[in-house]
Amino acid sequence: MSTRCNIAIKLKEKDLNKELTFDGIHFQRTNADYPYMEVYCHHDGYPENAKDFFFKRRKLTDYESVLNYIIQGDRTSFDTSYMECGEQWPDNRPYMFASLDGDIPEQYYYIFMDGKWYYKERSSANDQPMDWKELVADETPETPAETLDFEHIAREIQALVERLTDGKYTTKELTPDIMKRK
Repeated sequence: MSTRCNIAIKLKEKDLNKELTFDGIHFQRTNADYPYMEVYCHHDGYPENAKDFFFKRRKLTDYESVLNYIIQGDRTSFDTSYMECGEQWPDNRPYMFASLDGDIPEQYYYIFMDGKWYYKERSSANDQPMDWKELVADETPETPAETLDFEHIAREIQALVERLTDGKYTTKELTPDIMKRK
């Protein structure tokens, strides 16, 4: 089953009532009465995948990059537009709409506005949309190997092996090699 979503952007004042072009794609004239631009995404629209794509893989964290992404039109997944699958852009171009009020059409709805990503989920209980939440990047930085305490890790492994085998086996002969990696 596909996890469908919509991805939108609130256009800045400077982009209203004008024609937009990005990466060779010419978009219709925008309208101040319809300041939101949206595309449909068919697969993998759940929040963890959105976070990974928006913040890590594509780094869609500024207005221009998000606008360029959305102007490419509807998508089969976050990674692939329907144009990349051979479909025509006019059949998959973004839609313009007036407000964020009302129903959300798919399971998840993502919008970039005021420099941040927000999302809303359709409630499974009564099919009504839930409240908007900010979508934030995971703040878990990877620990570089040079900051790891290999001596401490070696002692922990050694103690664990000895405890699990009631002292029958030991890792003492491995410890010097592990400690050299400091």
